[in-house]
Amino acid sequence: MERNRILVANCYDYPHYYDIAFQAYTRREADFIEAACRKYCPFAARRFLEPACGSGRLIAGLTARGYQVTGFDLSQPALSYLRRRLARRRLHAETFEAEMSDFRLG
Repeated sequence: MERNRILVANCYDYPHYYDIAFQAYTRREADFIEAACRKYCPFAARRFLEPACGSGRLIAGLTARGYQVTGFDLSQPALSYLRRRLARRRLHAETFEAEMSDFRLG
């Protein structure tokens, strides 16, 4: 009799599935960020920082809209996925690996 094989994995190691699950919300989230900035910022917001950026849905979306975006995450698979996404779309954003509770910007 064959034993059941159990896959032990971290959902953050599969960022493409996260993107599939939340792709319908990306445009609305970016719209909300722009609207909140227009309403609450006394200046024209042009730069964003996204801690725990994961697969980079918002980074890619906001960068495509002309914003300068920096994002970081602890998940190397997610960052690799994000970097490939940016390269495919010929977009540029600064990305780096760091923990949300302990990071520094240059």
